Amino acid sequence: MENTSVKAQKSIDVVLAADHKFLPYTAVTINSILRHWRSSSMLRIFILVDKEPNEAYKFRFNVLLQSKDKASIIFLVASAGRYAGIRTTPGISEATFYRLNMHYMLPEDCKRVVYTDSDVIFKSCISELFKADLKGNLFAGVEDSVSTYYNEKFDVPPDAPHVNAGVLLVDIKLMRSIPFTDLCMNFIEEHGQRIELGDQQIINEVFSDQITYLPVRWNVHGSMFEKNWPSNTVGVRNKMSLNEALDAIQDPSGIHYTYKRKPWTSLNHPRAREWYEYVKGCGFEDKIARIDILIAGTNKNKLIARNTEYITKTWSKIKKAITKTDIWKISRDIYRRSWPSKVKVDYRLAYNSGMLSNQFHELLYQRVGEAEFSASIALDNLRQGGNVLTNMRKIDLQEYNSNLTWLFSSNSVGQRYINNSSFVALTVYRPDTEQFWKCIEQSSFYGLPTYFIESSFFASFGGYFDDTLDGKYRRPIGFVIDDIRYYFDARGPSRLEIELNKSGPIINDKQIARSKSLIRKIIDSRITKYNAYVSNERKDMSAFEGVVLVVDQKRSDMSIELARSDNGVVTNMLDQALSENPNKVILFKWHPDNIHMNAEIHIKNREMIIEVRDEFSTVDILDVCSKVYTISSQVGFEALLRDKEVVVYGQPFYSGWGLTDDRNKNHRRTEKRTIEELFYLTCVKNSIYFEGKTGNTISMEQSIENILKMRAELDATQKESLAS
Repeated sequence: MENTSVKAQKSIDVVLAADHKFLPYTAVTINSILRHWRSSSMLRIFILVDKEPNEAYKFRFNVLLQSKDKASIIFLVASAGRYAGIRTTPGISEATFYRLNMHYMLPEDCKRVVYTDSDVIFKSCISELFKADLKGNLFAGVEDSVSTYYNEKFDVPPDAPHVNAGVLLVDIKLMRSIPFTDLCMNFIEEHGQRIELGDQQIINEVFSDQITYLPVRWNVHGSMFEKNWPSNTVGVRNKMSLNEALDAIQDPSGIHYTYKRKPWTSLNHPRAREWYEYVKGCGFEDKIARIDILIAGTNKNKLIARNTEYITKTWSKIKKAITKTDIWKISRDIYRRSWPSKVKVDYRLAYNSGMLSNQFHELLYQRVGEAEFSASIALDNLRQGGNVLTNMRKIDLQEYNSNLTWLFSSNSVGQRYINNSSFVALTVYRPDTEQFWKCIEQSSFYGLPTYFIESSFFASFGGYFDDTLDGKYRRPIGFVIDDIRYYFDARGPSRLEIELNKSGPIINDKQIARSKSLIRKIIDSRITKYNAYVSNERKDMSAFEGVVLVVDQKRSDMSIELARSDNGVVTNMLDQALSENPNKVILFKWHPDNIHMNAEIHIKNREMIIEVRDEFSTVDILDVCSKVYTISSQVGFEALLRDKEVVVYGQPFYSGWGLTDDRNKNHRRTEKRTIEELFYLTCVKNSIYFEGKTGNTISMEQSIENILKMRAELDATQKESLAS
């Protein structure tokens, strides 16, 4: 029987909720509703948003309505502030809580609505759902796929309905007649610590006696499309009818992409490709990455290995399980497997195929756009409070990177803040760890501000592995921060690259003068990456005047990989240095880690090259050399500060700006930059420095003075030790 409230309402009203970044996906849901609209009634679609969309976004939504004379889209600005911090399932932002306030926001003539999440597509006319019988209840929804499990877990009466809240029919008139908000807030105050399903849990627990079920076909969700789901779950973890469930799976009216299996980040959902049918014509095609095309177009032949059977299985696994949940496992498997000798595997294929490379960073760029950025601005944001999710290990926070905690006002920094973090801080690039992917996952789904943090270029004293030094000497006292990607990752544009690539001058005369002064101070004070190993006294290097320096780098170091180069380039550099400088002395500076790890390369024409290990510091050599060959080492940057000719075989942050001889060009970088501009953005604007004892922020000038004091202090300590 049709409800009186349905007859009394002139329009069919639908409500969705989304924050700004989610609006493109909301448009896909609306497109599915409009494409299957068959009713002659007026259709009003209300979108509860965190802020008023700009005119361009409104235009995109209006395009959807061109063929529907009786349809309209209305934006209502909402706030979920009172629900901030409540735990919910991954993939759900606080926008979902807007619906708990919708009775205040919707117009008076709105008596009932269909509420739908923005990760749903409809394949039947939604007017039929709107007219369903609420039977005097506040909510109607489809039974959750694991309803009996949830009722038992949340202490709900076993016979009470338990719905998946992604698609609901709601009696707004009844909602207004009861103290709805007070009931929700009282529950949160009393039970807030055990809430883990967000507003779905609130609705099912508080209003368990005011809920009825809808036909299952309107919200086929969770794992219901999996092959064995009906036989394993129906009647075991829910009270669904097997026949109804099978019919719904066969011919769904609503497909709900729950939890982490969103079609725009994964093809893991069995019906993911159907979602893309509604991307076309949604108005936001240019904002939605086509994962289906990306994966379909990936070149399988890039995977080359003798172990063909394993590679075939790995590739199959990647294509079937290319989700943000599982991708870290695939990458880790490729990283850690003991390959047969001489096997070459492009494991970046797994990384690049699953949104977790360029698409993830493009997502970050869409969030921050052209907003002003500096390390100081990032620091202000980080110090607003809240938990910080990081990929740093506990030992990192307690030992080597304990100074990183100065960046945050909260002591709640670590790997355990998965579902209740306010920020994501990615430090050491460790893609072979689960935590690295978890950080990316949380950043993507929750829209968390994300910062890539590394020790700054001239802000370390001793090396991490140098246990001859006290801990205070081994911790960085400055950090470079980027809000789009690691500054050294050349596979796509970082914030640093974007800023350097802007047309016209990017620093003023005062900043140019400051850069010149700091560069001169660095050179005169012999400041470098690790300053404990450089004496304040200069060595007599006159015999090496004019030499050509070839810089070794740690074998298999990710700084080489992310600079879009490889280990084999070192021998090429040596060969070309010899051929291009026939009348010069070629000096090859070994990387200390390669010496300790017995990872030395075979050098041809060894008699024509002078090999240097620990006899001279890099600073000593840079002062007298005429030219430097490098893949991506910071030594190249330090050489540029000294106005040396630098030949580069990778794509480090300092290449591509007209300052270096690039043998591996980065074609994104089109602007010409001065060394002062490059230095200011990397070392001043995008870096932050701390006083080593108090953790107070200081200028780079003060940081250099502190390094000099530490060097003098260490020299005095070592002299006392020798004297005793």
